[in-house]
Amino acid sequence: MNTGNKTSLAQTLHKKILAAALALAVAIALPVTAFADGSSSSGTKSNSSDFVIEQGVLKQYTGADSTVVIPAGVTSIGSSAFYKNQTVASIVLPEGVISIGDYAFSQCVNLKTISLPSTLTSIGDFQFWGDSKLTNVVLPAGLTDLARGSFEDCTSLTSITIPNGITELRSWMFWGCTSLSTINLPSTLTKVDGGAFAQTPWQKSHYGDYVVMFGALIGYQGDDTVLTIPSGVTSLGDSVFEGNEKITSVTIPSGVESIGRFTFNGCKNLRTINFPSTLTSLGDGVFTETLWYDAQPDFVVVNHILVDYKGSDTEITIPSGTTALNTTLFYGTKATKIVIPEGVTKIGSYALCDSETLTSVNIPASVQDIGISAFSDDPNLTLTVVPGTFGEEFAQLSSIKYVSAPAAPESTVSDATSQEAMVSDTAQADKAAPETVDSTVVKNPETGFASGTVSLYGLIGIASAAVFTAVLRKRK
Repeated sequence: MNTGNKTSLAQTLHKKILAAALALAVAIALPVTAFADGSSSSGTKSNSSDFVIEQGVLKQYTGADSTVVIPAGVTSIGSSAFYKNQTVASIVLPEGVISIGDYAFSQCVNLKTISLPSTLTSIGDFQFWGDSKLTNVVLPAGLTDLARGSFEDCTSLTSITIPNGITELRSWMFWGCTSLSTINLPSTLTKVDGGAFAQTPWQKSHYGDYVVMFGALIGYQGDDTVLTIPSGVTSLGDSVFEGNEKITSVTIPSGVESIGRFTFNGCKNLRTINFPSTLTSLGDGVFTETLWYDAQPDFVVVNHILVDYKGSDTEITIPSGTTALNTTLFYGTKATKIVIPEGVTKIGSYALCDSETLTSVNIPASVQDIGISAFSDDPNLTLTVVPGTFGEEFAQLSSIKYVSAPAAPESTVSDATSQEAMVSDTAQADKAAPETVDSTVVKNPETGFASGTVSLYGLIGIASAAVFTAVLRKRK
């Protein structure tokens, strides 16, 4: 599997892209009035003019030194501050730095050593991804957050100790660390995401065909073509089978509730997937580039979840019986109108955002959950909502233009069953013209909101989409 191919935004948005990104840690704003030049072991200096610093955040390093000593007073390393720096071999961070932003030291192909301060608590996405000469990193005892892909493709890294206090190792943490044979895990660890140890000697020596930790299948190392995932597994992690061209059939056991991002992506000979009725959540790009996916109709539905839309209609009516719209489902759609049937309860993060053409979407009364930036950056969109519902309050709080219309009749949803795909009859669009209604929102007396819970991030809008766009990443 080629794990090093990080495509551009334009490429990643062709079908499915990675969902929501982690927010950057905000550093304490401390004005820096003087910079301390740091002497390196080789006798070189890091000139103060080489550092772009704003209110304690190191935004960018512009120098060309091989040894860099970051000035005292810096409290945070900004996203991509050293991204693709080809000259730096050693970096020293000062005490007082509490967070490192996404990609800050990624693709520093000559970076061999980095000294992290005891004050550091948070490391962002893909922090040291592709730093192929990095041999050793000592993580401070106070570290509490390691984000996705932090050490991906650090092919010279041989051992690492994860400090107590870390509770989760996220997706692709040590993916492709082909020399990593020793990993000391903390007693505080409670969750490991997919691909965390993929292609490491450590994983190969510690596990058989199925790599299961804390109930999650996070890796597969076998050669079988027909797979039956072991009972007791409750989730399939990100990228577990990605790119495995040997697999032709997979049976997922009852009890599995979620499948992560890109889990079966690129399994080009995978024709049969048996799903359990317990499955309620699927990630992005789960089935793309498989024979199973190719055989599905335009609406790809699993257990009433609309996972993907393969068509090209400009006016789309989602099938009745659908209960959820998957994350990034219509991201960047060229459609002008989308009709969501009654019975849908959840609209996933980024499901209908970043569209220049979308002008009309209805939120039925049944919707109780709208994810991060579901409608962000849709400049021409008008929502149609039902007065006094969660959808109306969402529109009001997120400042999206909307009109009110009566609720459509409820659709009947059949019991979920194990299936390769379930697609219901297409719902009829409501042809009645909506009218603007000045209604009073019916609120839950305990929460102050209408039924359901408005996701805070769902209200951020275009700003959230900008952050999301900045860190999009497709596995292939």
